[in-house]
Amino acid sequence: MRAYLVPVVVLAALAGCSAATPQAPKPSGSEAPGCPVDVPTLEQAFKASAKVADNFVLGKGLKDPSCYSGYATAVTQPTNMDPAVILFRFDPAQNGWAAVIGGIDICHLAVPEWISTRLDNCS
Repeated sequence: MRAYLVPVVVLAALAGCSAATPQAPKPSGSEAPGCPVDVPTLEQAFKASAKVADNFVLGKGLKDPSCYSGYATAVTQPTNMDPAVILFRFDPAQNGWAAVIGGIDICHLAVPEWISTRLDNCS
């Protein structure tokens, strides 16, 4: 039988841990803070987020908002250009939305998969 030495720091860190298997957080869904969200609210957040707004043309505005568990998406409506999906995140401390990123296939970059599968504009 082999004996293994485990540093005291590791033992202290493990103290009080259970052997239970970790589980994914339960989705809070469309009832999460900020959800549901409407187009005017997301357009205001888009315009207030210069990092995103400076790189995408809103055109006729946003359409097809989708919201789940503190994340939202909406689609731009530019003229003579491809539309983009804009990703928003709700900040409970600020009690408001902020545009995070935009593009065509963006959800996998910034949204947990268990949420992105519930957002209409995520592929």
